[in-house]
Parts: sequence; structure tokens; C-alpha cells
Amino acid sequence: MIGAAHGSEPCCPLECARDAGMRILVVDDHPLYRDGLAALLSASADVMQAATGEEAVALLVEDPD
Repeated sequence: MIGAAHGSEPCCPLECARDAGMRILVVDDHPLYRDGLAALLSASADVMQAATGEEAVALLVEDPD
């Protein structure tokens, strides 16, 4: 995939996400799946994790950016 975050220079959308300061919240009750997905995404973005919806909301209230 090609993005245009740096002029005409193509980049991967996840690389552009890290440059833009994108943060991702992974929410899943299965720790192995959640950890695996977070590990894949963490190479390209700041990743937070939560095991429940309530935990996710608490994280977002605590750090809304």
C-alpha cells in the first residue's frame, strides 16, 4: 500500500501512522491474541492494550490523546 505522508515519497500506512503519532488501542479478552496483535502493530504505532471494554474506557478516560 502506498501513502503520501512525506511529499511524493511512498510509504506503508503503518509507517506513516508512527510518523503521525498514531496510537492504537487493542481490546480483546484473549491475552495471546491481544499480545500478538499488539506486537505486530507496535512496530508501527504506539499500542495500548485492554482485556475488557471497561478497561478500554478507563484507559481512554485516563489518557484521552
